[in-house]
Amino acid sequence: MRACRSYLSLMARSTLYKELALFVVMAVVELALFIPNLEKQFSEVVGIGENGEEIYSMYSLPVDEIAENTHLQWVWIAALVLLSLILIRTAGRWRDYTLDRLGISRRQGNLLYGLYGTLSFLLLWAFQAALVLVMCLLYRQNLPAEKVTEQTVLLSIYRTPFFFSMLPLAGWARWVTNACMMAALGLCAASGARLRRLGRIPEASNCLLILLFWFGYGNSGVSNLDGDAGFFAVAFCFAAVAVARMTVWDSEDEGEGEPYERLDNQV
Repeated sequence: MRACRSYLSLMARSTLYKELALFVVMAVVELALFIPNLEKQFSEVVGIGENGEEIYSMYSLPVDEIAENTHLQWVWIAALVLLSLILIRTAGRWRDYTLDRLGISRRQGNLLYGLYGTLSFLLLWAFQAALVLVMCLLYRQNLPAEKVTEQTVLLSIYRTPFFFSMLPLAGWARWVTNACMMAALGLCAASGARLRRLGRIPEASNCLLILLFWFGYGNSGVSNLDGDAGFFAVAFCFAAVAVARMTVWDSEDEGEGEPYERLDNQV
C-alpha cells in the first residue's frame, strides 16, 4: 500500500504544475471570451410614442446566447485534449526503474496511472463546473436589479446547454455520464502512455477525443437522455478496452517488456 501511495505521489509531482497551468489557461481563456459579451446589448421596440415614433429598450444578451457565441464548449474540448497529452507524455521510461524499485508490477503501475488519470480529469471537470458557476454569478451581477431573482443562477444553468452539461444540478444521468467519461479519458490516457513507451500510437485516446469533438461533447441540453446514454456507452466501451489492454492483452509482465529491458536481455 505504501508503494502504491509513493507511486501516485510521484505521478502527482510530475504533472501537478502542468495541470495547474492548464487550469489557469482554461480559466483565463473562457473568462476573456465571456466577460466582454456581458456588456453587449440589443434593442427591442416596447411601444409607440404619441407622435408615432417607436420606443426602444435596451437588454443584455441572454446567457445561453453569450455561451453559444463564445464557443466555450470548444475550449473545454481543447482542455481535455491538452490534459490527455500531458498524461500520455509524462509517463516516460524512467517509470520502469521506479516500478522495480517500489516492487510494483507493470500491470499494477498501469492501473495506478489510470486511477491517477481519472482523478486528474475529474478535477478538470470540477474546475470547469466552478467556472460555470462564476460566469453565472457574473451574468446575474450584470443584469438590472429588477430582473434579478433568487432563481437567476439556476435558470441560467438550465437554459444554457454547456452550463448544464458541466453542472447538471438535478440531472443525475448527466452526472453519471460525465463521471464515466472522465474515467474513460483517464484510463485511455494511461493506456496511451503505455503504448507510447512501446513506440506505438495511443489510438484509443485519440479516437475517444475525436468522437467527443465530432459529437460536441459538453453541449447537450437538459432533455437529452438519448445523448447521455450514447456517451455513457462510448465511455464504458473505451474504458473496458483500455483496462483490458493494460491487464489482459499485450501484458508487459508476460514477455513484452520495455525497450531498454529487451536490450538488457540481449547483453
